Parts: sequence; C-alpha cells; structure tokens
Amino acid sequence: ITERKRAQEQERRYFHDLAFLSQMAMEYVDLPQDVDIHEFLGEKVNSLVGDGYTLVLSYDRKEDMVEVRAAFGIDHRMRKAVRMLGRDLVGLRFPVRDEFRPSTAGPRLRRIDMPLADLVGDVIPRAVLAPLEKILGVRAIYEMWLVSRGEILGALVILTRRRELRNRELIEALLNQASVAIQRKMAIDALVENEKKYSTVVEQGNDAIIIIVDGVVKFMNARAKELAGLREEETYDHMFLDFVAPEYRKMLVDRYARRIRGEDVPTQYEIEVIVADGTRIPVEVSVSTIDYMGDLAIMAIIRDVSERKAAERAIRESEEKYRTLVERSHDGVYIHQDGRFTFVNERVIDITGYSREELMGMGLADILHPEDRDIVMQFSDDREHGRNVPHTFQARLITKDGKVRYGEFSVSRITLKGRSGELGAIRDITLRRQVEEELKEHAKALERSNRELEQFAYVASHDLQEPLRMVASYVQLLERRYKGKLDEDADEFIAYAVDGAKRMQGLINDLLQYSRVHTRGRPFEPTDLEEVLQRTLDNLKIAIEESGAVITHDPLPTVMVDGNQLVLLLQNLIGNAIKF
Repeated sequence: ITERKRAQEQERRYFHDLAFLSQMAMEYVDLPQDVDIHEFLGEKVNSLVGDGYTLVLSYDRKEDMVEVRAAFGIDHRMRKAVRMLGRDLVGLRFPVRDEFRPSTAGPRLRRIDMPLADLVGDVIPRAVLAPLEKILGVRAIYEMWLVSRGEILGALVILTRRRELRNRELIEALLNQASVAIQRKMAIDALVENEKKYSTVVEQGNDAIIIIVDGVVKFMNARAKELAGLREEETYDHMFLDFVAPEYRKMLVDRYARRIRGEDVPTQYEIEVIVADGTRIPVEVSVSTIDYMGDLAIMAIIRDVSERKAAERAIRESEEKYRTLVERSHDGVYIHQDGRFTFVNERVIDITGYSREELMGMGLADILHPEDRDIVMQFSDDREHGRNVPHTFQARLITKDGKVRYGEFSVSRITLKGRSGELGAIRDITLRRQVEEELKEHAKALERSNRELEQFAYVASHDLQEPLRMVASYVQLLERRYKGKLDEDADEFIAYAVDGAKRMQGLINDLLQYSRVHTRGRPFEPTDLEEVLQRTLDNLKIAIEESGAVITHDPLPTVMVDGNQLVLLLQNLIGNAIKF
C-alpha cells in the first residue's frame, strides 16, 4: 500500500508539474509587452522556492557582467539587510567570476559551496556581508544560467534557508522554458524598437512617403499629409493621380502598369505635384514594389526639389550672364587644360583667325611665335608647380594666315571639373606696339633735330659774335668822330645803330650761354686743325687788333675731333689770353 501511495503521489506531482509548466508556457506567450519578464520569472520561481530569496540577473556580453533585474522573497530580514547595504538590490552589477563562467551546453541548477562573502566580496564590502549573511540565515546558494540556442541571456540565483532546495527539477525545467521565452521577448522588444525607430524616421523625415494599392493611396506619412493639406489624424483615400500634375499622369499610369507586370522601368524620375493650395511643386520620386498588408503595392518616396531647382536655375542664369560677358569681352578668353584649349571665346577666334572647332584641337603652343614659345610654356610649367612667375606678360602670336600679332597675356591657375588648368586672357596690342615703335622713331628724329639745333645755336653764336663786334666797333667809331658834325638825323641814326649792335651782342651772348648748356658733341671725324685755328682767329679779329696781340703757331695736323667744339675751346683760350 505504501509503494502504491508513493507511486500515486509521484504521478500526481508529475501531472501537477506538467500542468504548471503548460500554464507557464501559455502565460509566456500571452505576456503583455509592458510586463518585465525578469520580474514575472522571479515571482514564479520564488513561489516554488518557499523559504528563501530569488534574484533574476541579466547578462551584458560586452562588459562580461551581470545585473540584478528583479528580487523576490523580500521580508523583514531582507529589508534589514538592504538597510545595512545602503542601497536597493536591483541595479547591482557583478563581474562574472571564472569559476562560475556559464556553459552554453545543458545548463542546470547547481549548488555553490562558497560563503556569500567570498562570492560577491569584490563588489560589496566583506565587513557588511558577514553580518548580512547571518541576518538572512542563508544555508545554501544555487545558481543557473539562462541559455537559449547557445546564447547566454542571464542567470538566476536562489538563496535558501533550507539545506536542500525544494522543487529543484521543476525550477530547472521552468528556467529552461524561461530562457526561450526571454529570448523571444528580447527579439520582440528589438522588433518593437526597430519599428519605433523606423516609424520615427518615416514620420519625421523630410521626404513624403506614400503607399499605393491599385492606384489608391493607403498610407501617407506626416510630410505627405502636409503636402496634401491634411491634418495628422485625417486619411487620404483618393487616387494618387489626383495629386499629380495632369501632364505627368499618362506617363505614371504606363509605368505603374509595367511595374506591376514585373517589367524593368525607371525607379527614379522627376514630376510636378499639386499641393493643397494649388501650387505646383517639382519633386523627385523614387518608387519600389512592396507587400502591404497582403497586397502588392507601390511605395513612393517623394522629395521636394524646389530649392534645388531654384538653385540650378540661378546657376544657369549666372552661367549665361557670365558667358555673355566673356563672349562679348574685348579680350580673348581661353581655358587651357592638358595641353589643349577646352574653351575659347569669340575674341580668341578673331585674334588668331582659327575657327572654334580648329582651336579645340590645338594647344597654346600651336599659336605662339617660335621665338616666344619656349619661355611662355616654361611659365606655364613653373606656374603648375607653384613657382613664382609673372601673371602678366607679352608674347607674339602667329595667326592662321601667318601674320604676327602681339598679345598681352594675363594667366592664372584654375581647377575645372576636377582637372587643373589655366584661365587666360589675351589682349591684342599689335596696334599699340606699332604706335609705340612709331613714337620711338619720332623721338629719335626729334632728338637728332634738337642736337642739330643746339649745334646750330652754338656755331651761330660764335660765328656771329666777332663780325657783330666789328660792326659795333665801326658804328661806335662813327659816333665818336662825326657826332655833332653831321645833322641831327645822322646823329640819331648812328645812335640807333650803336644801340642795336649792343642789343644784338647781348642776344648772341645769351644764345652762346644756352648752347653751352644744351649742346652735345657730334661724332668725331677727321678735322684740319689749321682750318680750326683760322676760324678761331677770324672770330677774334677785332679783339686781336685792339689789343695788338700777335698769334703764332707751328704747322698743325689733321686729327679725329669735333671741329665746332675745338673752335670753342681755342676761342676761349686765346680770348682769355688777350684779356688777361
């Protein structure tokens, strides 16, 4: 009878435990999303432990630490221990000791034959643990890692005041069952979190997102509703084409039908949509085929490109404006990259005589004068390598018909479409150079004329001085001898002649001083010194006669001198000798 009752009791307990586990399995499945599964598990286990405490811990794989997520069995002893500890048990973190490192194969409940102080002494001071263990009355410690499909999810620790753990096998089965439930819960939480994240991205994104089934809009995010003029809580159940400008509808219908049939059609294109206030907005649409609640649907991501279009329009207008300025420039403008022209304006064509098509196949070296080509291309190479070279220089060009033109270049380095090159301007200075050459020739001629004029003044002043002195002397002699002997008219006439001679002599002296300041010697040439001396004596004839001076000389040679300058020299020397 005793054996039969024992068997009946075991059978009863077996079915009881099986019913308990079945009930737990259903509760795990139906567990509300906001219920903490760690607390749920701890409460169920603690009901099986009886006289003791249950701690449920999660595992941090990155930090290799466990954290208390739930604690059950709290009584007056535990509350006193918590007061001694100075903080709540939940939230405590412990490093995983090597001797307790989990095994992912067949986890089971095992008893830890180690004082509590040795177990967690690295985290909680031993001075607190010794009396705390005594207050709790712990007689045995059990732990089991929660593992599912090789992944460590956490652990459960039981502190019991009994020598042996009650319901050990049932608790072990419950924990294995809980491991699967925890992993499932973690996966669901991750899915929910991802759904929230992507929902936030969809709802708060700058792009409008629309899902279309059979041409009817079934979903719109906040940005799409904003474009359609709907409040957040309103729905839009109209045809998608109502949202599209009329001229684009046929194209969209055709592409929609082809996409549904599985044909390859563009997934991105630009159209215009009509928003709530009737304004047309240019948009960029990206479409894809998706499954939406069991139906084949089109998801359209719509981006407002109004600002981009406005910017592109502004760029085009700016390019057109500057292109017009460049094309109408009086200077030739070119871009030179990789040894070839990539742009020339009309003025370059006018200067060189080549057509635009011809120039596009040529380089700068092809239109330079051979004598200037090397230095200009060296400038270009130095500029490319950052060496200091003039940005402005002059060089000759050879036109298509072989004529030489002079150009003034202004060049700088640029980067265009990812390629470095040179932006250059050419000013045709051929006419200016011709005028400059003519001016130089005129200046030379004027300089020669001035020199000859100065020489003439010099010669005239010396050649006229002595004849004038002779005239003045004889006029004065007439005045001294015949003054008062002739009539009054004769005296007046003689006075006029004497005064005119004196004034003329003053003018000649002034001209002589001017010629001495400005005259320049003529080139040396063979000169007969006998002739030079005779000219000098002729100029000094009156002074020689009045002073009674006698001038003698030896035979004189022919030498390379400026004859006029030598006459002046001898005249000054002899004149001074007579005076002093």
